[in-house]
Amino acid sequence: MKDAIVIFICFILVILFGFSVASWSLLTTKEQVVWPNSTNGSVSNATVVVQGADGSSSWQLLRDVFNWGIWKVFGQVAEPYNDAVSENDAYGTFVFLFSIGFTVISNVLLLNVLIAMFNEKIQRVQEKSNELWRYQRFWLIYEIKDKTVLPPPLNTLCYLGQFIKYIYCRCKRLWKSHRQRQHMKKPTEQNSSVDINLILSSVDTRQTNREKAIAASYWERIFQEEKQNKTLNKENDGMDKIMQNYDHQQSFHETLQTQKQLELIDKQIGDKGAQQLADVIRKTTTLTQLDLSKNRISDQGVQYLTDALLNNKVNLILTSSPLHIPRLSHQTIITLDLAANNITAQGVQYVANVCRNNKILTNINLSNNQIGDNGARHLADVIPYNTTLTTLKLENNQIGDHGVENLANALRHDMTLTTLSLASNNIEAQGARHLAQALSNNTTLNNINLRFNKIRDQGAHTLAYALMNYMDVGVATLDLGYNRIGDRGAHDLADVLQFDSTLTKLEITGNPITISAAKYMSQTLRHKLTLVELDLNDNDIRDQGLKYLAGAFRKSKALTTLSLAGNKIEDQGMHHLANAFQNTTTLTALDLGRNKIGNLGIKYLADGFQNNKTLIKLKLANNEIGTEGTQHLAKALENNNTLTELDLTANKIGDEGTQYLANAFKNNNKLTTLSLTANEIEDQGAEYLASAFQENKTLTTLVLYNNYIADEGAQHLADAFRNNNTLVNLDLYGNEIGDQGAQHLADAFRNNTTLIQLYLEDNKTSDEEQHRQTDVTPSGKTLITFDLKDEEKGAERAQYLADIFANNETLNTLSLENDNIGSQGTQHLANAFQNNKTLTTLNLASNEIGDEGVQHLTKILENNNTLTTLNLANNGINAEGTEHLAKALEGNKTLITLNLSSNEIGTEGAQHLAKALENNKTLTELDLANNEIDNEGTQYLAKALETNNTLTALNLASNKIDTEGIEQLTSFLRNNTTLVTLNLNDNKLNVDGVKHLAVGLQNNNTLHKLDLTRNQIGDQGAQDLATAFRDNKTLAYLGLDGNKIKQQGAQHLAAAFGNNETLTFLDLAGNEIGDQGAQDLAATFRNNT
Repeated sequence: MKDAIVIFICFILVILFGFSVASWSLLTTKEQVVWPNSTNGSVSNATVVVQGADGSSSWQLLRDVFNWGIWKVFGQVAEPYNDAVSENDAYGTFVFLFSIGFTVISNVLLLNVLIAMFNEKIQRVQEKSNELWRYQRFWLIYEIKDKTVLPPPLNTLCYLGQFIKYIYCRCKRLWKSHRQRQHMKKPTEQNSSVDINLILSSVDTRQTNREKAIAASYWERIFQEEKQNKTLNKENDGMDKIMQNYDHQQSFHETLQTQKQLELIDKQIGDKGAQQLADVIRKTTTLTQLDLSKNRISDQGVQYLTDALLNNKVNLILTSSPLHIPRLSHQTIITLDLAANNITAQGVQYVANVCRNNKILTNINLSNNQIGDNGARHLADVIPYNTTLTTLKLENNQIGDHGVENLANALRHDMTLTTLSLASNNIEAQGARHLAQALSNNTTLNNINLRFNKIRDQGAHTLAYALMNYMDVGVATLDLGYNRIGDRGAHDLADVLQFDSTLTKLEITGNPITISAAKYMSQTLRHKLTLVELDLNDNDIRDQGLKYLAGAFRKSKALTTLSLAGNKIEDQGMHHLANAFQNTTTLTALDLGRNKIGNLGIKYLADGFQNNKTLIKLKLANNEIGTEGTQHLAKALENNNTLTELDLTANKIGDEGTQYLANAFKNNNKLTTLSLTANEIEDQGAEYLASAFQENKTLTTLVLYNNYIADEGAQHLADAFRNNNTLVNLDLYGNEIGDQGAQHLADAFRNNTTLIQLYLEDNKTSDEEQHRQTDVTPSGKTLITFDLKDEEKGAERAQYLADIFANNETLNTLSLENDNIGSQGTQHLANAFQNNKTLTTLNLASNEIGDEGVQHLTKILENNNTLTTLNLANNGINAEGTEHLAKALEGNKTLITLNLSSNEIGTEGAQHLAKALENNKTLTELDLANNEIDNEGTQYLAKALETNNTLTALNLASNKIDTEGIEQLTSFLRNNTTLVTLNLNDNKLNVDGVKHLAVGLQNNNTLHKLDLTRNQIGDQGAQDLATAFRDNKTLAYLGLDGNKIKQQGAQHLAAAFGNNETLTFLDLAGNEIGDQGAQDLAATFRNNT
């Protein structure tokens, strides 16, 4: 400040003297200066100094010049003192100088005040100007570039000249391309220069597109923020409805005062409702558990609730799948579960404030939010101060290495945390190193979950080093599945098994571990006496690798669970494994699904488990097991009294194999779950099973999905379960059961009080027999899922169903697909279920309900508070019906999935839906395929979805969307952070449309699946997509089937995905990439893992 004032005074003095000297030189004569005194009107003369004058005259002149400047700039500063000071007063000069100084200081202070007042505003204006220039420069330059020199109407001459130039360049380019084709086999310097020009042109185009995308993205973000602010100003009124539902007689406050457990699940409670609840929580003395899962509570609402919890011991659950804990009679344990609530770092800060001084909180779940590194830092700041927290779950929260570093530093001083879950984040090797360093000082952490990260071999090495060298580390469970850990990392983890004495469960699923790592691991497993569970699913171990591992398992005295599914194991591998476990006394669960063990492999396995007395769960799904293999297995299980679950899904056991199994289980009194899905079982096989389970009192689940069981087989099963009081789930989906078989089943289960799920979908029963089946549970007290579709005379049966389930208290799934119920049947169903409290899924696809039927269904959507899935595909619904549906959706707070595919909603219907989507905040999946939606309809939808932050899947396949429509979608996609699946197959998408789409997806970090099948994007479109996804880290599925892509397009795609680590499925079928294109792709993905 002092330096600024000194500079300012110097600046003023320079101005004063400069002004004075200039004034004197212009306004006076050589001899004299006339100095008027405005006080008394007199005139004084000052003689100008000439050469040879004495020193006093020079001083007099200098003083007069200075006084002249002061006089003109600051006014007559000495006037107030003229009467008090005489002209001959020796000290009169000091008075004059002090008055000048006072005037200068006062002006300086005033100027600084003005600077202080306007400085902040000036800075904001400057920042805004810089921001606008940064994001508008493309448009400004683009506008100036297109301006003509001449003003209108003379500018038409310029446009004419540009047109002529374009024609000339076009003709010249065609002529050159013709010559280049003639000399294609002879590379020349000219061709090289052309290639360079093309590359430079491509670079310029990419740069221009980038500038354009940045500009458009900026304004989209500005508009998005404005709309979000408007939306936030509209507070949710759902709390009032909750109050009415809970007590019509007394106030909500009084209700809470007497409640111990209160469930407010999926009631669309917003921040305002959370504030009201917080006010009551502060005063309640009885409430121990409050469940607010599936609501719309944001950071602000979290702040209200956490402030209330500081002084109240309430078990709070706010998750889409709440953590159910035992009912507590003492207010000592608090579980704070805020999963899936759109909480950011700010909301975590409020939670952290609760944790700092809280003395009873033990569990925090913030999974599936967006807390990021900053949110992790807020939690890390309070963890050292909390003395009770034992479980911290931060899965799927965009936490990177920096956030892990903060958490690791906190863990160094924490002595209570036992479980830490960081699955599905962005943690790499550096983050793993921070955690490893934290373990050097932490003695309590025993469960670590890092599944679905990217720690790789280096990260595995640092963790392994920590577990081996820090003696106080007590990690018992370590999950490193799907972390791209190779053989080197597996070696390091194997060393842990040799030296660590606390690790009991190791999961390294989905890593490219091969035979070499399996061999090394087997050497350390021989001496591991504490490992209880080992998960090696989806690796590349094969028979040879299993041979090495089996030698280690032979000596195991602790291993109870072994998972080896998806490892390309064949019969020889089973031979090695069977020898290892022939005398095992600990193994209780074995998963060998998705291998190729075959009949011979099952024989080896059966020999190994001939006398086994410990195995409880055995999974052999999809293993090419036939009749012979089933015979061997049955022989081994004949005297088995321990097996409770057997999965033989997707094999080929047939009726004969079923007979062997039935004989084995005839006297079995332990088996509770049997899955024989897709095993070619017919009526004879069903009879064998029925015979085996005639007297069975333990079987609770029988799955015979997708076999060939007809009426006779159904009769046998019905006879077996007629008096059964244990069967809970019976799945006969996709068989050939007709009227007679349905009647037998209905009679058998008529008085049943235990059956919860009955699947008879896709069979061959008629309407009359359907009625008999609905009589299975007329009381409606136990049946949860009822599925009987593919029928005729649906309206009459719908009425019958409505009567049966009008007062049902358990039914949650009703499927009547292709039942021809029509609008009249829909009316009966709507009347029955409009006030239902349990139905969550309703499938009415292919029923010709039309617009009138949709109007009846709106009763359910307007009054039902539980329905989450509605399938109305192929029902002849047009714009009118869509309008009825849209009005109901505006107020609906529960529907998550809506399928309107294969209808005729068109542009007008899309407009109605768009209006509903602007206010709906729950819908996550929307299927509008094959609905005659054109560009205008797409525009309505895109505009509505710009403010939507819940939709994750959008299907617009088989519509009439071309370049213009895609351009409208681009604005929605550019800043979208929720969409995971986008289906645009079979539209009119060409090169220009893909270019717009690529711009929208260029910076997208959420899209996992993009389907552009059966369009016309060509090589240029493939290049645009390749540019958009070059640095993409999320795309897993890309469908480009039937898009006229040739060698050049394949080359662009190969270059883009060369270093890609996420893409798992690339569909280029039906194109013309040729041998060279296939070679380019193969070279790119050769080392892809």
